[in-house]
Amino acid sequence: MENKYVEFAKLVALFLAVVLPVPVIGYIIHTPASITVSYLSFVIIGLVFPFFWYMTQKKGFGQEYRAYRSVVHVVLWIACLPLLTAVLWYYLPQMELAWRHVGYWLVIPAVLLMTVYLAIITALDHYAVSVYARLMEAHREFLRIWMACTFLIGSIPGMAILSFFGLYALGGGGIDPISGAYILMSLMWYVLYIKIFIAMLVMGVYLFFALNGSKPYRATQVIFTASIWLILMFIPFVISIRMPWEGNWRAYLDPAYFSMFPFISDMWVLAIALWSGQKITQWIFSAKDGDKAISGQDKK
Repeated sequence: MENKYVEFAKLVALFLAVVLPVPVIGYIIHTPASITVSYLSFVIIGLVFPFFWYMTQKKGFGQEYRAYRSVVHVVLWIACLPLLTAVLWYYLPQMELAWRHVGYWLVIPAVLLMTVYLAIITALDHYAVSVYARLMEAHREFLRIWMACTFLIGSIPGMAILSFFGLYALGGGGIDPISGAYILMSLMWYVLYIKIFIAMLVMGVYLFFALNGSKPYRATQVIFTASIWLILMFIPFVISIRMPWEGNWRAYLDPAYFSMFPFISDMWVLAIALWSGQKITQWIFSAKDGDKAISGQDKK
């Protein structure tokens, strides 16, 4: 059995061999069209190839996780793209200036950047799914489902918000706090719609199959969990809309952040929704079983 670090290095090398050629050639040609193709090919191949590799992997590093790791890779890859795009957007003028002075030598740091990015995502793929597996083995059902839902629902919207905050902090947008608050709120509505779509998908598919019990029991718990999640998600937005817009504080202390602040918002909303959905479902079915018992006694 090879050292796990050697196996990890081999896996990253395989991904790099498939992902890097088109982006590197496009960057060397260095026209607007080729750079666009370079970026898009990195995004698409980096998403698709590892997904199918994990799904069909029969041996090697992390082969025991297979489909779990495929799903984790899709979420992490898409989630980290807004942050990568924000960094590239901010440093694009400096990169173009460096190209004029250094030329093709700038391909080396570009390759190193893609290598580091791909290696980090690959490591996170393995770490995230290994944590999930350990929680499953330890029978920590509520913690496992809570963390998994937080990851699946919150990663993509959370990283999208972080990318904008990063650009805002670096001054990449060149906007004042009031304009920044307005743009942020406008973007938050789109991010909220994306989050709602992801949440309903996760609860309808993952949560339904992750819960224990009969199909009617699980379906009832999913319905109540999703309903409570939606209520909790919209309450801070309603408060935010009803409050006056005056003041720079809205850029930093807007009530809507309680619903959209990366990851933390997902943790508290999901914790309450999952717990409430579980308790309501238990109460409904315990009452139903009690009625059956009483009905049986009456017949006797």
